[in-house]
Amino acid sequence: MKTDVLVVGAGPVGLTMAGELARYGLSVRIVDKDMARTDKSKAIVVWARTLELLDRVGSGCTESFVSAGLKADAANILSGKDEIAHVDLSC
Repeated sequence: MKTDVLVVGAGPVGLTMAGELARYGLSVRIVDKDMARTDKSKAIVVWARTLELLDRVGSGCTESFVSAGLKADAANILSGKDEIAHVDLSC
């Protein structure tokens, strides 16, 4: 079988991309450097749009991602030990 697209990385972004490509009728092969599943996170953040796209392809995992995750209300950006910015994510 011919593969149209090779997706490198089986984290949230790679899996979302593969799902979207498959939804448009392309054949996809996903490769990842890890040989087996892991119980470690592959992302610090899964953004709302990624969750929307995963939900659209019918993955069924979005609710479990949200319920298992921690919601961030703010983020601090540091340079060394100095805080250079504070971003409010509560809205």
